[in-house]
Amino acid sequence: MMKKYLIPILIILSIILICSGSILEAYAPVNLERINTIPDLLQTHWKGHFDLGGFFHCGPVAASNSFAWFYLIGYRDILPGVADVNCEQIELAKKLGSSLYMNTEFRRGGTTAEDLVRGIEKYISECGYRNSTVTYTGWDPFHTEYPDPVRIPDMTFIKNGFENAGSVLLNIGWYVYDPKAETYTRKSGHWVTLAGYGMDVSGHVCPDILVIHDPAPWAGKDFQNHYVRFETIDKGVLKGAFKGLPVDGGGFLIARQGLPKPKERVTGIIEGTVAIKMEIQFPFLKKRIN
Repeated sequence: MMKKYLIPILIILSIILICSGSILEAYAPVNLERINTIPDLLQTHWKGHFDLGGFFHCGPVAASNSFAWFYLIGYRDILPGVADVNCEQIELAKKLGSSLYMNTEFRRGGTTAEDLVRGIEKYISECGYRNSTVTYTGWDPFHTEYPDPVRIPDMTFIKNGFENAGSVLLNIGWYVYDPKAETYTRKSGHWVTLAGYGMDVSGHVCPDILVIHDPAPWAGKDFQNHYVRFETIDKGVLKGAFKGLPVDGGGFLIARQGLPKPKERVTGIIEGTVAIKMEIQFPFLKKRIN
């Protein structure tokens, strides 16, 4: 008699755990299990033939890293009919950057946070994964349409978003710091893919380390894990000629070591994050996806 109800009970318990966040929201202190499986596509890759050489395609390329990883862990409809994952990822990056998805353009400085989120949501839905979620945090004003918007990305959100069948994109803003005025003036932005966290390149546990895959040519043309140490800004103002600025900089994460930069005089600040949570596939009770 007990066997008759065992499977329904297990399913109900699984749903309760998922809804309560016990499975999806408790992140491990260190997660480096996928640093060599999440792709690291170069945005100026010669096979891409991206517009303007790909110098403004960091957004769609960073997102394509996430989608290719989803495919590798079992979400096969994310890249349907794949014969070669690498070639298909390049084609996907071109598709994501088109006006139908992220609308990546030179005159708009590349890909806005709003267009990147909407492009990801549209593509995932078209692939049939309609129970997946895409969540944004950051100072960009578009996200106020979502309930309980979070303006300051923090390590908790980033690491929670990375757990299980999740991937995180980081929007790095390039700022010039004026110590006398305690201001950070924004010059431009850049998208990268989170690949892991919690340990430095020497193997020492460090909660302030994020491992990124950077699609920019200044980060190197070959696959590379960048171990970046961040710290929280105590005070200061983020300003610039961009909608949504100025904002209080206190609480934002600033890169102190390990972040590839386009120019030496700029500093990188995580000004936004996008967490992609793919819908959970059956069976519910299986080993953590990493």
